[in-house]
Amino acid sequence: MTSTSDQLRMSSRAAIKDELAGRLHFNDDRVLQRLGIDRIPDDFVEACYFGLMNDSTQSARFSELRETVLDAEDEDGEIRGARATMYPILEYTLNYIGYYEWDGIHNGPGSRSRHFLRCSDEDLTSEAHTPGLPNINPGLILLDSETPIVESQNGDGAEKQRAFCYSLEWHYRAGFVVVKPTSFEGPMPPEDGPTADIVLRAADYARLHIAARPFQLFSVSLLVYGLKFCVAIFDHDGVTFSREGDLRTPNGWKLLARIVRCLSVTMTDEDLGRDPTARLLNSGPTIFRLQEEARSLGITVPDNFPTFSVSLGGKSGRRWGTIAMIWSSLSLVGRGTSVWLVQELREGKPEGAVKVMKTAWRSNRRMPEAQIYKALQEQQTYRCHPCVAKFDIGGDVNFLDERTISVSALRATGSDETQGSEDKILHRLLLSPVGRPIWEYESEEMLIRGIKAAVQGHRYLHEHGILHRDVSAGNVLLATHAESESAGFITDLDYARLSDDSPPAKSVREVPHGGHITGTYQFMSIRILELMTWHARKPGVEIFNELRDDLESFVWVFCYAIMRHHVLHRPNDVEAQKRFGNVFGHLSLNAIEQSRVGCQPIRAIAVFEESLSLQLLQWFQQQPRLLMRPPLYDGETGFEFTYETLIAWLDTALAAIWHALFSSGPSAKLAISPKALKRSKFELSTKPDSALYLRTFELALVNSASIDFETHGMMFTSDEIRMSSRAAIKDELAGRLHFNDDRVLQRLGIDRIPDDFVEACYFGLMNDSTHSALFSELRETVLDAEDEDGEIRGAKATMYPILEYTLNYIGYYEWDGICNGPNARSRHFLRCSDEDLASEAHTPGLPNINPGLILLDSETPIVESKEENDTQHQKKLRYSLQWRYRAGFVVVKPTSFEGPMPPEDGPMADIVLRAADYARLHMAARPFQLFSIGLLVYGLKFCFAIFDHDGVTFSREGDLRTPNGWKLFVRIVRCLAVTMTDEDMGRDPTAQMLSDDDDDAIPRLREEARSLGLTVPDGLPTFSVSLGDGTGRRWATISIIWSSLSLIGRGTAVWLVQELKDGVPEGTVKVMKTAWRSSRRTSEADIYGSMQNAQEDRGHPCVARLYAGGDVKSRDGREISVSSLRATILQDEAQDDKILHRLLLSPVGRPIWEYESEEMLIRGIKAAIEGHKYLYENGILHRDVSAGNVLLAQHPQPGMEGFITDLDCAWVGETSRLAEQAKMAGKSVPHGGHITGTYQFMSIRVLRLMWLAKIGQNPSEIYNEVRDDLESFVWVFCYALIRHHVSYHPTDAIAEELFHDTYGCLNLSAIHNSRTALTPIFAIRALESSLSAQLHQWFQQQPRGLQRSHAFDLETGFEFTYETLVAWLDAALTAVTEGVEITSL
Repeated sequence: MTSTSDQLRMSSRAAIKDELAGRLHFNDDRVLQRLGIDRIPDDFVEACYFGLMNDSTQSARFSELRETVLDAEDEDGEIRGARATMYPILEYTLNYIGYYEWDGIHNGPGSRSRHFLRCSDEDLTSEAHTPGLPNINPGLILLDSETPIVESQNGDGAEKQRAFCYSLEWHYRAGFVVVKPTSFEGPMPPEDGPTADIVLRAADYARLHIAARPFQLFSVSLLVYGLKFCVAIFDHDGVTFSREGDLRTPNGWKLLARIVRCLSVTMTDEDLGRDPTARLLNSGPTIFRLQEEARSLGITVPDNFPTFSVSLGGKSGRRWGTIAMIWSSLSLVGRGTSVWLVQELREGKPEGAVKVMKTAWRSNRRMPEAQIYKALQEQQTYRCHPCVAKFDIGGDVNFLDERTISVSALRATGSDETQGSEDKILHRLLLSPVGRPIWEYESEEMLIRGIKAAVQGHRYLHEHGILHRDVSAGNVLLATHAESESAGFITDLDYARLSDDSPPAKSVREVPHGGHITGTYQFMSIRILELMTWHARKPGVEIFNELRDDLESFVWVFCYAIMRHHVLHRPNDVEAQKRFGNVFGHLSLNAIEQSRVGCQPIRAIAVFEESLSLQLLQWFQQQPRLLMRPPLYDGETGFEFTYETLIAWLDTALAAIWHALFSSGPSAKLAISPKALKRSKFELSTKPDSALYLRTFELALVNSASIDFETHGMMFTSDEIRMSSRAAIKDELAGRLHFNDDRVLQRLGIDRIPDDFVEACYFGLMNDSTHSALFSELRETVLDAEDEDGEIRGAKATMYPILEYTLNYIGYYEWDGICNGPNARSRHFLRCSDEDLASEAHTPGLPNINPGLILLDSETPIVESKEENDTQHQKKLRYSLQWRYRAGFVVVKPTSFEGPMPPEDGPMADIVLRAADYARLHMAARPFQLFSIGLLVYGLKFCFAIFDHDGVTFSREGDLRTPNGWKLFVRIVRCLAVTMTDEDMGRDPTAQMLSDDDDDAIPRLREEARSLGLTVPDGLPTFSVSLGDGTGRRWATISIIWSSLSLIGRGTAVWLVQELKDGVPEGTVKVMKTAWRSSRRTSEADIYGSMQNAQEDRGHPCVARLYAGGDVKSRDGREISVSSLRATILQDEAQDDKILHRLLLSPVGRPIWEYESEEMLIRGIKAAIEGHKYLYENGILHRDVSAGNVLLAQHPQPGMEGFITDLDCAWVGETSRLAEQAKMAGKSVPHGGHITGTYQFMSIRVLRLMWLAKIGQNPSEIYNEVRDDLESFVWVFCYALIRHHVSYHPTDAIAEELFHDTYGCLNLSAIHNSRTALTPIFAIRALESSLSAQLHQWFQQQPRGLQRSHAFDLETGFEFTYETLVAWLDAALTAVTEGVEITSL
């Protein structure tokens, strides 16, 4: 199947890393013995080596290879394009050896030699029997000698040309080559180091190779790293590596010649991993009859898929021909299960009944599956159930010499090494009845009835003491002749757990009953996934499968079947393929758990609507709310997975299909007329089990009549916060990019740079020998990168020092005594990396990302760091690199076609997304920054960009290949480095930094912070700020409470301040809030003022009160707005603008996460809820409950421990005082937009509806409701606990990662997925060191309550109200203060 996403690749590599722990074996001489290198004549090796060394083409290519490797090693492997350079060189060398003519053998490409071939991800052909197979390719593959030539067409229209190429499907590949450019990227890691990337890559390819190449027992690979190499053999128990060879020595070359000749020529298919009991069929009539059998069974067989003749091993003469593959496992370490339909071959002709052939690797410590089946069938009390597979024949598979095929036998491991240790043995069974894959159904009714039948088979086994423990899509089959009770059946008892009174257990004296936990991750229950994720890491915790876990697995099988059916029959539906991969393509346990907890398989069904009847699609739309409860099995909901409830659930699906229970529409109620109901009952009475279906139908009517079925949205997981933020930025910036704006350079003031200076600096640059040499290198780097289509990642690393030198040359250029060197007051350009980033204590969630070049303030402090150098510590002085000392940044791309302006209708350029990501961090971490500036360099071109909270404006482009381009570059850089003021660079003109000369002010402010119990980050600057109201009053900042991380939006910052009188801080501490408001909305100051103007109302102690404030004005009295900063003239007064708005509020508060006790935190949130309730009762809905808007009181009174602030997004009702005052004045008041708030704290309902609106599936308007605000308080509670832990445990890397995963995403769909999966609640489980035992224990039970509360429906009897939320917090308070275990919501 086609590639799903880079996330899947990361997921699979992470899973492989875990699988391979302790299973890597290096320098094993048996690897080369298995290749048979001793069978290669010494004379051939000498002749081939001599030929290679004297081949002019090879000599030139090897020289290029050596240079490429040396360059890559000099750059620490950073030159990714090095691999692209190495592939054609290696391809030539390897095929030279493979086709080398020696004594008349292999006289060219026409001979029977395997062939090495370059390929890319785009070359990959889909393997129809293995959906979820990602689009990844080794750079070099080894093709079978009989790989067919296929025809392709290149070009469009009249220019179409026929072309012929090898088929590149995985099943034609005999092996592969993995390349790394440096010798230190080899497979053997340093002591206690991580698994090498070359091993993970090769293992990823190997699992796909074994899965897609039928009857492949192991996979062979050549690993090349720099000028070194080795051979690796991957099997289902790990990896063995040969000794290393070195191409810098003759012996290394000769070893390579032996290895490659073995791979290309002498090794048989069995030597390369083919099962010796399987033979490729070439007989046309036999293959035709087997394919006809597949068609008669209604099974789709991929074109050109090979057909095999297979035995059960040993000297048995019976053989079976393969008809179609049903299942092939994608895991590397494990059982490697494959399931086929086969027919016995008699005298070479397929005859008799079709059977199911299952092959897997079993543990030698477990009872063989064949023995379980035999024991069952030998019991007189046991009668084979029609819905359980019946065992015909089979057992462990033997070689021809009757030795058992096992991993140890294949590895030629000695008996003394394997005695008493675990081994894996190949096991093969023939089963009946014949089945077809669960996704090959002909109707939805066939699918549901097939699953129901398999559930009945599972029940029969359980009643006989056998728990299956591996219900998956490969083990549930549809019967080809479906009757009412045998429409499907269950197979595969390899993982079954046997009770002591089960027939198999009684048949032997001692029997292994099965491990603690088994199954296929993709189909495991949520309970098991959660336990494996959170508890299995704790020593002594055992996890066992239970019946309920198996039954839940049937639900995931149901979803899988529907999705794969769609993908199989609609191969061009790229979106559906992507969604299928996102849901069932992950191998990482964490990714799968989050997907299942969020019911992602159920929710994703909407993408497959073309393959679903309207009735089943609408039935599925109500399932997430039902399935959010069953995994809990807690008795509170009255629901638990049992055979009865699962079958009843499937029966409602059947009833929906048969009788069109639901009307159309995104929010549909059951609509059945009495006449239709009567007709439906009559039709039901003719069905099998009519009484049961009639009861189910009527029950569905009763339960559904009063329930709205809301369409649920798609969810996408994102493990990488950086990817999440860039995706969110891309959405935010849509329609907000403005190119070639001349006002950008005017804002820089380039006209203030004297022409004489520009000419002198340009002349100096052109005649500076160092610069000339560096620029020549820059030009060559850019040309090389453009030749490689930008693939040389190391090009940027080459460009950084060149640009650093050039930029600082201009910044420090001496002209008429100005800027005479580093001691002058010039800003400084500096290279830095992600590792250089110092944490910004006031901005948790700030990711560790850095531009390659930054522009530091002229007064950036020098800090001391210590570096270990062998036996002593050395002091090192360097600039502080914290974001707040950065005046701007430079973003670099190596080619000119990577500039900011996309082609028409093309995607947003990566350089824009990167720069915008840096800009949002810059504005968040640099106090009072109104906008951010960036220099973008792409190849030899450049432009200047200004980022503000309403988008990005770009200057015209410059070109360093021309003198005018250089002179423009000089003007821009000189402005940035020297002439621009802090205000020109984005600093708020109403804010002035207090210097160390203010001896009285700063110590007093620090003391005030300490008295308030606040933590102030070291080095955080102190500012004197006015309200911009012309009064001259100023306030000094004490500490920052909140700083928004979003780029487009309000950019809210909240500070504690104290008024300055004659330069001395005095009076009461206030809260200062600054944000960008919409010109179309009622200002927040007006909302506060309307509440406080009423004499009869003195406000509420838990709602912030306005002290002063309004729109901020510059010194000339103009409002500070985006349009004024951009010097834009608005054409229409109704046009939306963003205006800077600043308020002073009281009482003083501290951040919600700066609590001193858990009781303080809970009481503070409760008080803020009372404030929210007061606002709501007065016609104002807050609509932006977030961690920055809920504060703890500094001097709390009972019931007033916290308060709520920030009414900028509030919904003003018609009955509010503000609306009444407006009416009295003959004015209208904007009531607020439809939807507002901070994504991280929004309710699940709003997140879901916003996502549906984004993808065009929810045409209705979206409004916040009070229940949404109340749910936001839950996410604030979780945020406070997690951030409190991170603040006081800065070295806890796991907690830091959890915090970023939970609250660091910006992407709407990623946040939706996280909240639906209750990730914030689960993350708190990792904070035991910061939580009291009582609160930690109390939180353990919250998911079960919250998973119900999100539905807001009549089924649970629960909805977020003030009363229920306060009761929930009271329960937490009781647990903390009295140590009483309290039940959840």
